[in-house]
Amino acid sequence: MKVLKLGSSGVQAERLQSGAVVAHDIAATKLQAALGEDVEMRARFLWPSAGMIPTVKKWLAEFEPDVLYMIIPTFWFGYESVPLRLERRLGRLGKPLASTGLRAAGNPKLAHNAVFRAGRRLAHTLIGGDSHFTPGYVVGEIDKLLRTVLAGNEELLVVIHGPQGWNAYHSSNRANRRAEQRRLLVDARLRQLCTELHIPYFGTALPLNERGIRIETTGDGLHAAEQSQEFLGVKDFRYLHEAISAHRAGSNRPAQTPS
Repeated sequence: MKVLKLGSSGVQAERLQSGAVVAHDIAATKLQAALGEDVEMRARFLWPSAGMIPTVKKWLAEFEPDVLYMIIPTFWFGYESVPLRLERRLGRLGKPLASTGLRAAGNPKLAHNAVFRAGRRLAHTLIGGDSHFTPGYVVGEIDKLLRTVLAGNEELLVVIHGPQGWNAYHSSNRANRRAEQRRLLVDARLRQLCTELHIPYFGTALPLNERGIRIETTGDGLHAAEQSQEFLGVKDFRYLHEAISAHRAGSNRPAQTPS
């Protein structure tokens, strides 16, 4: 069995120490044992830009998976970026500042630095931030992607892991509440979409941090650390195993919320 996992930049193993076992490796090993057959799982970074649909179609053609497992990150619409706000509010004047800020955030040597992170929190407090995408945009793009994929791959099992909210992104409670409101909106709309398309959906009414589950992160405070890979891998395995088992049993199960 071949599984293609699409998710945030956290699927990229290079963000962890060399040789670290990552979530999709753990999920594949457990799934192989549970199904009694060979399982190959590949992970790719998904971003809802204009090129998302042709990129996913290319990956599907290259890998020919039996299962497409998509994780919808809260980061897309929940994280409020100071550089993005500067660029959108100041236009051309803000673009150099925004570009510098985004490059710094993408540089592990800076992003993992405690002083840099403290400065980022202060900037959030003083300036505020904008999310990369709105809930409506995210749901609309995923809708188009799913319909395109299903139309061209009738035998493909698609499984959706909804936004579950890892940790509070911001030092401001108000910003975190805004992020959670957007997460709940996306979760509800994706659940409805997946019910319509008969796609297994795994979401949650309560974010993980409010259920007493904390995902340890790397130094940038945004990506899952090595010690969190086991939890994430087991979660991926549970969702995939349930969806695959139901699919093989001929069950068109409704979208659901795991406990």
